[in-house]
Amino acid sequence: MGRRPKKGTYHQSAPQVSSPPPVRHVDWKNNPLMVAGGSAAATIVLCITVFTQIVLPTQTAKLENDALRARERTRELEDAAKKHSETVRALSSKNENLEKQVKRLASELLDLRQGDLFSYQDPFPKGLGSIRLNALTSEIDRVYAGRKIQLHSDDPTVIKVAIDNSPFSEVSYSYKEFGAQRKIVHIAFSLRDPWDYEENYLLKKVSDAIGPPDEKQGKSYYRWSVSNNSSAYLLDNTYMIMSDDVAPLLWRD
Repeated sequence: MGRRPKKGTYHQSAPQVSSPPPVRHVDWKNNPLMVAGGSAAATIVLCITVFTQIVLPTQTAKLENDALRARERTRELEDAAKKHSETVRALSSKNENLEKQVKRLASELLDLRQGDLFSYQDPFPKGLGSIRLNALTSEIDRVYAGRKIQLHSDDPTVIKVAIDNSPFSEVSYSYKEFGAQRKIVHIAFSLRDPWDYEENYLLKKVSDAIGPPDEKQGKSYYRWSVSNNSSAYLLDNTYMIMSDDVAPLLWRD
């Protein structure tokens, strides 16, 4: 019989140490992953090389050529626009000169047909001087019998008469009431189609008849003293004769 272990003691066996597995040798050179990765890297390098050395220079050259052609086209368009603008200015200037000549010839033709617009030292236009300041309004119906006579739409104290065969298209007579009488205190002559006449047509005609204006306001307002108690005014294309106790609204005292 074997020995029993003594009371209070125990038997312990030695620990067992497992040996590591054997190391496997990996052939990285021929590993499929490495081969694929290397091929991809080579492809990337090739692509970069082709892009930087072939594609990019080619594209750059094309863009530069396109930009050069665009600049040349821009210069051509600018030159064409400049020449066109010069041509337009030249034609516009010629057109303005022709318009001036046409208006001058129209004025001369009108003078040949109708003679002078005014008589010497008479402020009233020829053929329109029968009714003068202080005349009664009843004279209007007598002198202009058969013509179109009407009251002004905005002022019942103004009587308008349409005129034919004259540089003036209309004559307006303004009156005031003196007791039972209506006396004319303001007469206005409106130039017909003023753009058909040369510049300052009326100013020249009035000045030839009664002399240069005694007063000027602004660019185209003129006044002549025609008697001791009346004056003539030219405001743009409207010629007026009125008593000195009244004045045009546009005339500043």
